[in-house]
Amino acid sequence: MFEGDDGMMLFLCVLYKHYLTIRCLDAPCEFA
Repeated sequence: MFEGDDGMMLFLCVLYKHYLTIRCLDAPCEFA
């Protein structure tokens, strides 16, 4: 489903976003 680390980072970012209820850009995952 994911391609390499980019997919994993996106997945983690989504989890991080839902966990802290903040925007992805506010989380330590600025890979876009």
